Amino acid sequence: MEYKKRILVIDDEADIVSLVEEILCDEYEIAKALTPSEAMEILKNDQNFDLILLDIILPEKDGWELFREFKTFLKDKEIPVAIFSILKEPQDMLKAIKEGAVAYIVKPFEPDGLKRRVKEIFEKL
Repeated sequence: MEYKKRILVIDDEADIVSLVEEILCDEYEIAKALTPSEAMEILKNDQNFDLILLDIILPEKDGWELFREFKTFLKDKEIPVAIFSILKEPQDMLKAIKEGAVAYIVKPFEPDGLKRRVKEIFEKL
């Protein structure tokens, strides 16, 4: 059986998370978190993800803060992070690059566009 790459999707909008899962579930195994604390709880128990799709606008703390927390918490295990946001200003995209994100995906997205973008991310890794 072929290994399915695993993606952790972190977004506070349950309908977006479900849509991403529906679009990507044929090719990838999807885990979901609706809050930063839920995401950290998942990562405390399982760090075997191939990619994290991280929204920036989240409750509790913003995605940038959570991204920095991942780097500290995961230490030896580098999981690539793609920013996944409605923010589409050039400064947001530049910040993502400076923070070390592997990609910036703007919402809303077309299903085929999301599939293609995730495939491109994995091809570059």
